[in-house]
Amino acid sequence: MIAKKTVIQDIKLANFPEEIDEQNNIKVYGETSWENQLAVLSHYLHNNDCIESKESKREVIYAIREFLEQKKESKEEEITDEYVTKVAEDPTAYGLFSDFFNVPFPDPKKPKFTFIDLFAGMGGFRLAMQAQGGKCVFSSEWNKYAQKTYLANFGEMPFGDITKEITKSYIPRNFDVLCAGFPCQPFSIAGVSKKKKSRTGNGIQG
Repeated sequence: MIAKKTVIQDIKLANFPEEIDEQNNIKVYGETSWENQLAVLSHYLHNNDCIESKESKREVIYAIREFLEQKKESKEEEITDEYVTKVAEDPTAYGLFSDFFNVPFPDPKKPKFTFIDLFAGMGGFRLAMQAQGGKCVFSSEWNKYAQKTYLANFGEMPFGDITKEITKSYIPRNFDVLCAGFPCQPFSIAGVSKKKKSRTGNGIQG
């Protein structure tokens, strides 16, 4: 449940830093700050029973409010705190987020285990795990085109660069399996494995 005492107007983009420098206590913002917002919203819609901390709940409320502001039909229409809180408590009951659920590859209705999907790409690992009854509770992928495809496939926007502490902070405490794709460059003909002539011109380097 979302705490009703939260003052929604006080929640700003500042709640969605791109990175946190803990040593100097500095929050860094950039283009992916907005991606974090969409990731927070879409992950909450699919895993609202995994939201634990008060800070996470505040982020969810902000993300929902921003989504509702964009969806409203007229500028004069007012999105009240009470309405946002009710939507946050039971988002699927309002039919406002159907785009996040009408997807080609939905979660299994009765999952047997949970997993997280790192270096997710377009979701190859997720397809395999869902076929075995797994439910994804966190995903991460930095490539913006792969992110869009993943969102279209599963209704979830992956969080960004997993090497950043802010991204790691969204990983849930409890899950059963960790899935992680690895870069294809070592063996891809389009990557670094492309054979090149040596500097001497007498041989070929791998």
